[in-house]
Amino acid sequence: MKFFGITTALAAIAIPGIILTSCDEVKENERYIDMGEITAKRTVLLEEFTGQFCTNCPLAHRTIENIVEQYGENVVAVSIHAGRQSIGENENPNITGLRVDEGNEYASNWNITDYPSGIVNRTSGIKMHSEWQAIIRQEMEKPSLVDIELTANYDADTQKISINTGLTPGANIDGYLQLWITESDIIAPQSGNPSETGFSYKPDYVHNHVFRAAVNGTWGEEIALITREPQTISNEITLKGNWIPANLSVVAFVYNSDEGVLQAAECKVTTSNITE
Repeated sequence: MKFFGITTALAAIAIPGIILTSCDEVKENERYIDMGEITAKRTVLLEEFTGQFCTNCPLAHRTIENIVEQYGENVVAVSIHAGRQSIGENENPNITGLRVDEGNEYASNWNITDYPSGIVNRTSGIKMHSEWQAIIRQEMEKPSLVDIELTANYDADTQKISINTGLTPGANIDGYLQLWITESDIIAPQSGNPSETGFSYKPDYVHNHVFRAAVNGTWGEEIALITREPQTISNEITLKGNWIPANLSVVAFVYNSDEGVLQAAECKVTTSNITE
């Protein structure tokens, strides 16, 4: 499933109480830069690889928020917790961990070793967060080959999230449809670089766009789309006990091995049958 790979070295360091893995140093000329407005043609997927023990990762989180604020729904950002700098969901009963198995599988597939880092539309290669915005801007200017209409509803009676994905292709497309669950406003610990973030360890850090689960398999489901012939694909997933329905979103994207991500979409999960 790997489309590209870059391998770099990562050194582990120990500090009292916890084990941290070193992050890439963020230089002054590698900060987020506002590059102005653009009329977007394609919704772009940003996969960010992060961890709760990564001291420079809050800077990447800030970059994501700036990019999302500037480009709105034309960018779909997903924070994937993975590697030695992350904490598994069930790893420590005293810490809210945010890594799930798929996170490590994605990081292994892309040879992610430096945190924070990210991939834009699965065509960019592994990039530092200072590079994301320029690449996203370029990807937005590409035409969209498929339109995605996405809805998701959580039924409190069944404890299931039902997802309908409408696909309208402008060309014949062979590839994959991937559906993910993400969650925002998660309160959980995060390490930071005091000179940049103002904290070295924050127990009540707010985590956003967190990858929670792959709905239709780690690498999605195969699709064959025919020009101007709409398809609607239905899926469902059972709510996990540590998810808050009101904070959940569904991310959908169509991709293939030749062109990467062709289109992405995101929608909030609505709720029904909620008893006050």
